[in-house]
Amino acid sequence: MRRAIKILLGVAAGCALLAFGLLVLVALVADAPVLIKRVSSPLGAVTAAHYVIGEGEDPPYGDEVRLEFKQTGFFRKSVPVFRGYCGPLSLTWRTATGLLVSCERIENVRLQSPSTDGISIEVTIITPKPAP
Repeated sequence: MRRAIKILLGVAAGCALLAFGLLVLVALVADAPVLIKRVSSPLGAVTAAHYVIGEGEDPPYGDEVRLEFKQTGFFRKSVPVFRGYCGPLSLTWRTATGLLVSCERIENVRLQSPSTDGISIEVTIITPKPAP
């Protein structure tokens, strides 16, 4: 009988730890950036990635564009180059070292880099096409 009680207590403690771990994981993931789209440069050495950032970021639920460089060893370099409200957002590589970020509207820009690591970044506002 004592053995059965010890087993039940062990199972209950394990379930409690698992539930706590899942709550912590959900809390961390809930505010993590969400990947929308990745576009590789013509030579494939750099990828431009569009994320929607979380509530706790500045600006909340805004857009972020990051340059992600090919992985060297264990680490992958990722550099934010634009952060703000930009919708809808489009990423186009004009050249191997020139990225165009196009938006129909731009608001609350918190970060906008003209160049990073030899890559030039141009942010432009485009006029939406009228509905047919």
